[in-house]
Amino acid sequence: MTYSADLGDMKELEEHRASAICLGNFLRRAQEAGVINPKLNPRFVLVSLIHLCVMYLLNLPRYQWFLGESLTDQPESLAYARQQIVELVLHGIANAPLEGSEK
Repeated sequence: MTYSADLGDMKELEEHRASAICLGNFLRRAQEAGVINPKLNPRFVLVSLIHLCVMYLLNLPRYQWFLGESLTDQPESLAYARQQIVELVLHGIANAPLEGSEK
């Protein structure tokens, strides 16, 4: 790897790190505002979000083999998956009491 490639990699790493810090700060502010469950660690939520998205995409071939059907043969398939991830995350970290539970 050349020196310029190393600098390019470092720049990309710093951009990703800055984005993660920004998202982490957003999650922390949302938690302070009472939007996100205060029992959750914002850093854990951030890492879980990243893994959820990456693991879905990396495991598409395995899911297709296991389920016996293509999950990406329709143009809207990935959009639908993205929407499902958003729904799961938004409703999974929201600071709302579960039905029948105490807050």
